[in-house]
Amino acid sequence: METTNPLVKMNKAGTIADSASFEGRGLEDTLRPPSSTPHLEYIDALRGVACLAVMMHHSFILTPPPLAPHGWLRVLYSFADMGWLGVHLFLVLSGFCLFYPLAKKSPVASIRLDIADFARRRARRILPPYYAALLLFVGLAIAGQILHNAPIFSAFAGIKDIVLHVVLLQNLLPSTLGSIDPPMWSLALECQLYVCFPLFVYVAAKFGPGWLLLASFCLSVFWQAGCYCELGSHPEWHVFATCFYALPGRCFEFVSGMIAAVLVAKPVSGQRRLAFGIIIGMIIPAVYLSRQQIQYFPTRDQMWGGIFAAIVVLLSTPVLANLFRKRNLLGVFTGLGIFSYSTYLIHEPIMTLLTPERFGFKTTTEFRVLVFTLLRILLVLLIAFAFFWLIERPFISKKRKATTIRIGDS
Repeated sequence: METTNPLVKMNKAGTIADSASFEGRGLEDTLRPPSSTPHLEYIDALRGVACLAVMMHHSFILTPPPLAPHGWLRVLYSFADMGWLGVHLFLVLSGFCLFYPLAKKSPVASIRLDIADFARRRARRILPPYYAALLLFVGLAIAGQILHNAPIFSAFAGIKDIVLHVVLLQNLLPSTLGSIDPPMWSLALECQLYVCFPLFVYVAAKFGPGWLLLASFCLSVFWQAGCYCELGSHPEWHVFATCFYALPGRCFEFVSGMIAAVLVAKPVSGQRRLAFGIIIGMIIPAVYLSRQQIQYFPTRDQMWGGIFAAIVVLLSTPVLANLFRKRNLLGVFTGLGIFSYSTYLIHEPIMTLLTPERFGFKTTTEFRVLVFTLLRILLVLLIAFAFFWLIERPFISKKRKATTIRIGDS
């Protein structure tokens, strides 16, 4: 049957296809293989927001305001101070993007995962840019050691650090968690979640998504509670994060994204009210725990997982989703989401090089801090886009071009 919807176009074969299917996409993924699964632009936008939040967080850590911020800078600084929540959002989006094409294609109870194909797609998409960034920063670190200048984390570029980064296990030791390129610890966690993904799919198909959600919640809370009781609430970050942020403690956020995928793929009555209720009910305690710097309190991460999953479900409504089309103002975040993986990979070491002292720029006022922060982020985005174009883009599937089927299209 010929479609008359102007937003749905036909490819050369005469079938409706999608230029940006979610099949095989994860935390940092922009893979777009041909599929009948619709591409949801607001997911790219959320990925862009998460990436920008993490960048702001690291930029203000490296160049904080000279005094306690106030006025408009206080609002911006408060946002940046909680920018680490971008990782939580990334984990939710990862679970969503991996499970969405499966949930869209068939009922959950009938879902079967081709593990070999899944692993092949993940490796081809994730590893080349990851290893390219790793090689770049290891080279810079070694050069810094040779020149006795140490420009980028050179003290942490030992053999152990390199080996654990290569096998994506650097998040298991405090000494390597933040070495070479600190944000890579979450990519190691992401790949470990990929290993568990077939098990999550099996449990969801066998026992239902609700039981998977409950089991992941209990496992993550019990694990983090044990870490909290053992280490207390304010130990050295690398020591605690190695335990508290290990796989068992972060599986709920990933699974929350999977549940959101089920609700977006096969909507049920009242899910928007439920999503709104979750956001309203959890946002205050979640913000309180985060703003009070109770970073390792059990249930805090689970709250944010539920909130971000609810946001994903709520934004799937046509009116809200269409706000993030590229031609609209909020489409800026959608565009940023396209190369967010490259940005996330390289941003912090580059920011470390781009310090005010290197350019003779004195950040003695709030306005100067703001100007320098914005200029540094803009420059990092330009470098990240070049990295995306040269390194990441060649590994994005180019088998067949087609156009986007947007939310609300028939």
